[in-house]
Amino acid sequence: MAITRTHALGLNAPGLFCRTDPLGEFSLRPLVPEQDAWQVQRWTSAPYARYWGMPESSVSDVAAFYAELKAKSGCAAYIGLFNDAPAFLVERYDPATDPVGGCYSVRPGDVGMHLLIAPADQPLHGFSLAVMRTVMAYLFSLPGTRRVVVEPDWRNHKIHALNRRVGFIHRQVVQMGEKTAYLAFCTRDQFEAACRWRTALANQDTPVATADAVQMIDSMHWQTANRALVRKALAEFSHERIVRPLRTGRQGEWGHYELTSPDGAVRYTFKARRLPLDHWDIDPASIQRRVHGEPGVLDAAEFIVEFAETLGIKPQNLPVYVEEIAATAAARARKYQACPWSAEELAGADLQTIETAMTEGHPAFIANSGRIGFDARDMQRYAPEAAAPMQLVWLAAHRSRARFTGSRDLDYQQLMGEELDLTTRRRFEQQLTDQGRAPEDYLWIPVHPWQWVNKLSHLYAGELATGDLVYLGPGDDAYLAQQSIRTLFNISNPGKRYVKMALSVLNMGFTRGLSADYMQTNPAVNDWVAKLVAEDAELQRQGFSVLRE
Repeated sequence: MAITRTHALGLNAPGLFCRTDPLGEFSLRPLVPEQDAWQVQRWTSAPYARYWGMPESSVSDVAAFYAELKAKSGCAAYIGLFNDAPAFLVERYDPATDPVGGCYSVRPGDVGMHLLIAPADQPLHGFSLAVMRTVMAYLFSLPGTRRVVVEPDWRNHKIHALNRRVGFIHRQVVQMGEKTAYLAFCTRDQFEAACRWRTALANQDTPVATADAVQMIDSMHWQTANRALVRKALAEFSHERIVRPLRTGRQGEWGHYELTSPDGAVRYTFKARRLPLDHWDIDPASIQRRVHGEPGVLDAAEFIVEFAETLGIKPQNLPVYVEEIAATAAARARKYQACPWSAEELAGADLQTIETAMTEGHPAFIANSGRIGFDARDMQRYAPEAAAPMQLVWLAAHRSRARFTGSRDLDYQQLMGEELDLTTRRRFEQQLTDQGRAPEDYLWIPVHPWQWVNKLSHLYAGELATGDLVYLGPGDDAYLAQQSIRTLFNISNPGKRYVKMALSVLNMGFTRGLSADYMQTNPAVNDWVAKLVAEDAELQRQGFSVLRE
């Protein structure tokens, strides 16, 4: 995250703002009309600045305009500097006294902003984003700023994309005189979230070194993970009466037990309490393993091999299950090793911090983190414990090959309107139009980036070739994987819905796909259950409701 600071750099330029970025030093100083008009006029009269609306203005016109702007309450203009050289122009205004205020209900703390970036002699990758971050950081450093408002021309696609990258959401089309514009808003939380996840995404572009594939799991955490999995296997298989440990003694409420492998070569001893409903509370530290009478290390995969016959695992299925167990042990060891949080800190943490810090997974399922199909890089990008943001891939499917089914109170247009930025919807429509296709003939579908790269791009090559399926590109929002892996949470806009998608990795015993039949009937089932609960007087007295899919 770049460092920002506000300070006065000179007697003639109070309130200057500086921001240090990996590209260099960015700063803002107040625009002085009589001093800066010639520079600004060069920028605003250039062809690239046609959306600024001052193509014919002279130097004196520019000076007069900014002198008038400076005199208005809540308004100001700034020259932006990059490494001390003029590089961009910023206008700040009060939406309540501007024509844009007639297009929406202005809130206290709303601040309007216009930005013009000067042409560069030598283009610098990431420069526009760095400028926008500087301007937004400055505006949110001002006392009272709660939300930034912009109204870019509807044709200015580059600024739409830049707006989305710093957290703006384009809400509606407005008419301001001869200008047709998109009205967009960005709160402090939206801006800070966009900065965080964009930085995290950029860091993912670095290739994973071969040594990083194992993330250097140390012996202590590996042993702890295997002990935890062996304890879980003993407890769950004993509860299900698949294995039957023999009690050899008792010490208070604790019993001493042993379990011997079918071939008699391996013996486990441990201390446990038998709880109601025959659940087993096993002391992890008490578990000992002996092989042919000699002490042995605890290894979850070896435990499964030793008891495969008792567990009823067929020989042809054993390798896959052992791989799931080994992958689960590795995932648990990485979680133990990487988690920086104490229980006390997690008690007061936000939802997503807690979600990504979880180490147990499914409380009863043994191989609950197999994720067979993910490689080492995928684990670092898409596993819940990685806490790495990702963007959805959007496809358009022809209505002759796809169907939308929703709850009674949610149709397709409403869903897309609530989940996708207005400019993104226009961009998707334009992509289809440019290919000679009618946008209304298609349904937009979000897919997991792993699923697109590893499955859909080649399994649906025919549909992509004929145009029954069209690649639209990544969405704007960032998501975090939840514990179920294929369900994602929107960290750019937490008020939006969770997204659950097909993900063809083997986890907890089956591939995480989504049945078309299930998808078609699921909304109706959810509506029925929700109605049943809503009409139950006792459940309503208890404040019970249903989270529908």
